[in-house]
Amino acid sequence: MASIVVVATYFGPLPFWMPAFLLSCRHNPDVQWRIYADSVPAGTIPANVAFVPLTIDELSDRTTGALGVRIDLRRSLRKVCDLKPAYGLLFEEDLKPYDFWVYSDIDVVWGHIRGFVTDAVLSRHDIVSGCRHKLAGHFTLVRNEPRTNRLLECVPDIAAALAHEKYTHLDETGLTAQLRAMKAAGAAEAWPRIQWDKDLTLDAKYQRALGDTDADRLWWREGRTFAADGTETMYLHFHKLKAQMDTMNFTAGDSPSSFAITRRGFIA
Repeated sequence: MASIVVVATYFGPLPFWMPAFLLSCRHNPDVQWRIYADSVPAGTIPANVAFVPLTIDELSDRTTGALGVRIDLRRSLRKVCDLKPAYGLLFEEDLKPYDFWVYSDIDVVWGHIRGFVTDAVLSRHDIVSGCRHKLAGHFTLVRNEPRTNRLLECVPDIAAALAHEKYTHLDETGLTAQLRAMKAAGAAEAWPRIQWDKDLTLDAKYQRALGDTDADRLWWREGRTFAADGTETMYLHFHKLKAQMDTMNFTAGDSPSSFAITRRGFIA
């Protein structure tokens, strides 16, 4: 089985939904997580999740060494998202044991990852995105090879984009546009081989349309995630719901067999 590691960075106090995130990771024992952060969650951390100490200043230093561009990330934490496609370079030594790495976030509840990203899918693709026809900042899987790890360098004026003080959406629209241009020109007919023909999660429009009734609940059940109508997804990226969330009725020490995700929070 090809090995997969999911990589995320986070700076500041960890969000209240960490018990839900970590529980969903624990139910994917054949996937690893490396979260570079300046804090560690309370309670037991699953064996397949590693929190690696890293400050925002240290990440800025890594950027200088790996990409040759100095970025003052303290001015805008959102700017860190532009670095996601460069994680294969920024954390190169740590990622060497893995066949594939994923750039992602922590406002996610994971379903059955290997049920969607099978070995057959991995053997045929160099990149797998969680979104249809574009790269996803919450799940883009990359074959761990020098050529794909440096794919960000195909973006014109990449140094200027990285050096820009504001987030320029390199992880999604910036790199997506360049890959589309390459394929349209025939320069990438065979490489990179990309799977982005389907949505593996629920998009922003779907989330905005959700109400606040029992029929609008999203679900995690025994390691799998489901839309409100019962359709299984690979994961739930609840970015358009989290602004109103403040409720969780279980802790890191609990192991509920299921929980609902609503506009108010996480209900076991």
